[in-house]
Amino acid sequence: MWNITVEDALARVTAGITPLPAVPVALPEAAGRVLAEDVTSTIDLPPFANSAMDGYAVVAADIIAATVDAPVRLTVVERIAAGHTPTGSVTHGHAMRIMTGAPIPPGADAVVKFEDTTTPAAAAIDILVPVALGGNIRQPGEDIVAGQVALRAGTVLRPAALGLLAALGRATVPCVRRPRVAIIATGDEITAPGAPLPAGGIYDSNSTMLAALVRQYGGKLCCIATARDEAAAHQAALAQALATQPDLILTSGGVAQGDFDLVKDILQSAGALDFWQVRMRPGKPLAFGHVSGVPLLGLAGNPVAAFVGATLFARAVLLALHGRDPQPALHEAVCGVAIRNGSGRRNFLRGAATLEGARLVARPSAGQLPTQLAPLAHGNCLIVAHEDRTHYDAGAIIPIILLNDAL
Repeated sequence: MWNITVEDALARVTAGITPLPAVPVALPEAAGRVLAEDVTSTIDLPPFANSAMDGYAVVAADIIAATVDAPVRLTVVERIAAGHTPTGSVTHGHAMRIMTGAPIPPGADAVVKFEDTTTPAAAAIDILVPVALGGNIRQPGEDIVAGQVALRAGTVLRPAALGLLAALGRATVPCVRRPRVAIIATGDEITAPGAPLPAGGIYDSNSTMLAALVRQYGGKLCCIATARDEAAAHQAALAQALATQPDLILTSGGVAQGDFDLVKDILQSAGALDFWQVRMRPGKPLAFGHVSGVPLLGLAGNPVAAFVGATLFARAVLLALHGRDPQPALHEAVCGVAIRNGSGRRNFLRGAATLEGARLVARPSAGQLPTQLAPLAHGNCLIVAHEDRTHYDAGAIIPIILLNDAL
């Protein structure tokens, strides 16, 4: 099929993809990974009643009439630090000095913070305000109770989630295996960065850019290869990629209609070509199919076109392999200027979105050619002008894709 819609292309690219299996991952290495299974707590959190602040553990009934002018004096019988347990109990007329996180001693049912006390003598404390029953005490299980699902499968393990797992005592966690991705850059003109640039050559920016995007969406690079504009070179690079057992192959270049655009031909002969060309701009030439059961996305060679294609479709495959929603994350923004789209295609304009008051305002960058990387690097979003609309007035609502998101 050719010249299909973006929605059709996304559906075809993600059809039949199932999440990868779970692997155990040590907690310090799990940042940004996707949880493969529900995590059920085996303990209450907190596991015991403890003080929410530095102060004094008391019997609330003893200090019900306390005021600044008529403080209640109690005898201090013990000091409890976090990580230590009290040796005695709190009885009427007595208090224990207690630190944040320390266990509440038997008999105490409230904590008075230091600021609401004065110290008239070494073993005495004057309480200046009353505290309600249970005041300033963290109760067992008020965060998580034993047997409760603490995190659901599909959760991306951000810092707070990792902190929760650590608080539950988890040393390892089941995560979705990282998708293995092979990248093949094609073209006689490309030269590796750092090497001398020959006449008529360009540096290979796509491999570095695509590798970074793969990592951004949770993938793992298993191969980066290059291929000259010869069928044998393409076949050799494809064999090299397949030998690394990838879950996805990305190619850049060689998908248009030029004399040396060979990717779709190789895909047809070595596997199965599902579609070629998507009704979008930039990146209309985009081949998709399977080789030896492995999905292959043939991206355009122009850097911006390759980036847009990868942001839409490679991202979708990587998210689907993680068991997450593969649809683009669209946000509503206000057009900062009038935007035209006479292409008859879904136009992904490079731009910048800024928060102005309570509104997210998007403005296209000055350079919109598919070879212009600088405007893309300086911006933070793709502005999505629909193929059915030729004009958006300034102030109109338009969808955008933010480029600083992650898995």
